[in-house]
Amino acid sequence: MTFHLNEDENLLYHTQANLFRGIEGVGGDLRITDRRICFNPHPLNIQKDPEEIPLKDIQEVNKKNTLGIFPNGIQIVKKDGTKFHFVVNKRNEIILYIEKHMGKTNLPKF
Repeated sequence: MTFHLNEDENLLYHTQANLFRGIEGVGGDLRITDRRICFNPHPLNIQKDPEEIPLKDIQEVNKKNTLGIFPNGIQIVKKDGTKFHFVVNKRNEIILYIEKHMGKTNLPKF
């Protein structure tokens, strides 16, 4: 699936990430817009389905340590209880972008 912005949507952040699906860490592109989070796996993964999470469906965004040790994870919990664990660089910055557009915080100037 190719990522496309909707006409009234703004791209806020783009980075590489892994999304844990079971025991597989699926590598791909993570894009955060002012309306949604989009994850598009690389073609070499076993699980190749993209993931889209509307910001309005997110209940919370938390820091998560990968394997309980490495401080590079983000857990997104949807209002329906579905959880997503992403491994990223600059997780604090990414969390701020998500929370700002959920209306939970003010984005600092970098």
